[in-house]
Amino acid sequence: MLKENSDELKAGILIDHLPQTFRDAVEVTRKFNIHYLWIDCLCIIQDSTDDWNKEALQMSQVYQHAICNIAATGAVDSTKGLFFEKNLHLLRPCKVSIRGRQATTDTETVYIVDPNFWYGRLEEAPLIQRAWVVQERLLAKRVLHFNRDQLYWECQQTSACEIFPAAMPKCMMFEGKFKDIVPNTGIPEAASKGPISPLTSREVIWRRVLSSYSRAQLSNPNDREAALSGIMKVLEGVFDDTCIAGLWRKGLPAQLAWNALPSATSTSTYRAPSWSWLSIDGEIEAYAPLAMKETDGGHLLQPRYVVAELKHIAITRAGESALSPITSGFIRLRGMLHPVTWGKDHAARGGNFAGLYVEGHQGDWDTDILGYFDGSGLAAEGSGWIMQIFVERKSQLYGYGLVLRRYPDGVFRRIGYFESDYSSAWYLLSKRHQAMMEGEKNFSEKSAAEVVDGTSSSSLQTESASEDDEEQTIAII
Repeated sequence: MLKENSDELKAGILIDHLPQTFRDAVEVTRKFNIHYLWIDCLCIIQDSTDDWNKEALQMSQVYQHAICNIAATGAVDSTKGLFFEKNLHLLRPCKVSIRGRQATTDTETVYIVDPNFWYGRLEEAPLIQRAWVVQERLLAKRVLHFNRDQLYWECQQTSACEIFPAAMPKCMMFEGKFKDIVPNTGIPEAASKGPISPLTSREVIWRRVLSSYSRAQLSNPNDREAALSGIMKVLEGVFDDTCIAGLWRKGLPAQLAWNALPSATSTSTYRAPSWSWLSIDGEIEAYAPLAMKETDGGHLLQPRYVVAELKHIAITRAGESALSPITSGFIRLRGMLHPVTWGKDHAARGGNFAGLYVEGHQGDWDTDILGYFDGSGLAAEGSGWIMQIFVERKSQLYGYGLVLRRYPDGVFRRIGYFESDYSSAWYLLSKRHQAMMEGEKNFSEKSAAEVVDGTSSSSLQTESASEDDEEQTIAII
């Protein structure tokens, strides 16, 4: 729908004039005896920024409250339709009789299945590669996938398909159900008030959402924020928090410690401040506490000590809409600032990382401070600055912070993030923070609630008393 034909379309649409996929969607909707069908490009005026901004802000409501989301999963575009020729007999598990384990003549029947069945056939389908589809799948109560080989079903309770209509066998869902990324709207709230599970903390939920979303494709890179706005709006209510340029306010400054994977690149045009992952194209890994990462599920939660203070954060947009383009933004951080260098020979080995060296400090290993750079080529630049934001402890001390570049006007830009281990994490602390941590009698026995609630991670964050002469306040744009 465009401005020039909106009145004509509102008066009535001839079904035969629609693309094949839309005609098939009308047929499915009628079969379900449902009277209303939402199709984005027919319900939003495509060449009206005002209408697009207005409707985009309401997309969470559309997908959350629809009875079912019809997904043209197997189609590369709207001309291919929903229905494909298929042969389910070729997909059914192979039934085999084998000799029993006991030394007898008995046999047992087993089925040979593909553990990559769901991922290979659904998650790699054309539609699923689109970034807009991530929030549509997460928000919709039910999703009916019309794939090239068969129908697939997703809801909060189960995943299924035509050859497994009751439910997909767990052995064929090795990555779990997609909708488990956000278990349900009640669990995260409960997690913030009671015992914390690795699967239900707000930071782990966001890590999963951002990972799935950021590796998907956008035809218009400037939609980086808008295409996730629906799920962010829902999570703002769930988390009782505000999302600022893609970062959760109560989780700052720890939320600044996101990591751009090697395939990610910096944008050629301005889209967001350097401290926001919105400024990067490609896959992003959000911060999650050490003991909350899925690989560390068996560990007890450990306290997070925030050692940099967020003084101020602000962004400016081109218009009044919450989805108007970001035109500028900055944060002010106070903490320990250290100059660092890195060897070009290390960067030349490939990847987006390099060992960072602080003058006057000799770490236990060359990679005690390991920098991960945003975008290709930055690792070869040789020098910059770092500021440690927080530390965690399991058996040893680990630190996390930003790799920065300083400009002639005195402001900084993020060019990456770093992880520090052992003595290096300790060395990067101010004397004030070292003294406070040495005074903690029960460092490894902090309550789990303090870890997730970014407003009170530890006494180091809430105590803002005397300004340490070693620490500096910097502006990052």
